[in-house]
Amino acid sequence: MCLVGQAATARDGIREYHEKKPDITLMDVRLPDMNGIDALMAIRSEAPNARVVMLSMFRGDVEIQRAFKAGARGFLLKTMPPSEIAASIRGSTPAGSASRRGRVRDRRLYHRRPAHRA
Repeated sequence: MCLVGQAATARDGIREYHEKKPDITLMDVRLPDMNGIDALMAIRSEAPNARVVMLSMFRGDVEIQRAFKAGARGFLLKTMPPSEIAASIRGSTPAGSASRRGRVRDRRLYHRRPAHRA
């Protein structure tokens, strides 16, 4: 797995997505300039097959259902150990156990595309 970009705001995240076209995007639900779900919808309006996984601090986040309706591929808690987050992204965590640890839906997550090396 290779990190190909980072953004501190939703608008920067949308721009980074369109520039880098990663295999998977991790998007915080709450961002300083706009809601992460609105950013998800903006990305998917131009790239309907974009794989976006939402991140939140809160297990009972009311935005979870809205995120899935907007096309999120998964939902992870920021409080999960980094190894579990990475395993969920790689899709190597068994479907049932991941939901008990914080992933809300039984959806497979995918690898990030390696960065292009010049």
